[in-house]
Amino acid sequence: MITPRLTLRNATPFLLAVLVAPLAACICGDQDHWGFGQGTSSGTKGSDSDWPPPTSPNGSGAGGTAGTAFDGGATGGMAGAGAPGAAGHGATASADGGVTPGSTGDGGNAAGAGACLCDGGPTAHPPACQFDNQCGVGGRCRDGACARGCTTTSSCGTGQVCAQGTCQTPPGAGMQCVYDADCGANAACINGVCHARCTTNAGCGAADRCVDAVCQPDVGPWPQCHASADCASGRACVNAVCRTPCAGEADCCTGSSGPYCRGGVCVTAHEAAPQCHVSADCGLAQACLDGACS
Repeated sequence: MITPRLTLRNATPFLLAVLVAPLAACICGDQDHWGFGQGTSSGTKGSDSDWPPPTSPNGSGAGGTAGTAFDGGATGGMAGAGAPGAAGHGATASADGGVTPGSTGDGGNAAGAGACLCDGGPTAHPPACQFDNQCGVGGRCRDGACARGCTTTSSCGTGQVCAQGTCQTPPGAGMQCVYDADCGANAACINGVCHARCTTNAGCGAADRCVDAVCQPDVGPWPQCHASADCASGRACVNAVCRTPCAGEADCCTGSSGPYCRGGVCVTAHEAAPQCHVSADCGLAQACLDGACS
């Protein structure tokens, strides 16, 4: 028997069959438009893959699908208990269908399951004071807030009690309310205490101030003076505090506004060398009182 000689011409049909057969199996349906969110033969939309979404390891729900190449984002699974929501730019899909926050290109925040991070977090108010002399007669500056001097609770702000000569907010919750409805009209229940709603300070009590549309204890600062005439003889009103003028520390004797001469006025030891502004500046279990950790 004569064996046919294998030539390029003889092998061409065979080679074409080998190449065309796999391609034919991958041809998409007429309605498929990959990568443009128009759906695939399986009906999946918004994804560049025809595979079903992965299942989380504990079987609690569908996993996340990778985001587009344009923003590097990832979308958490929508099914199953505790499934997280969408992540912003730079996030990646995790094994359990959640998302791992990444660097956000637009300044937003990516949150995990059960969490919601606002763009700037809760509203933060700057410290009202650093030293006791910013808090009026008998007042103390504690953790950046003035504690009003008192003899009875009636002179304190909403939710406060008079303890050790100053108005203080108890660490535990109050017992007045649980819901706003427990407080009656135009009031809010905050930590178990009813607080009147307000638009200006005039709508609050004498020891309160309108903060974030709710009457809350006034934490100062309270000026010692508006003019030197408000101070004792020999003192000047400097930055709302009555000070003893000085040329050197010899002028800052007993009875002056402090033992140290700084900037032409007598200041206290804590003012001369402050340790803190708020308690977070101190060590554990310490508080910032009159600019000193204790």
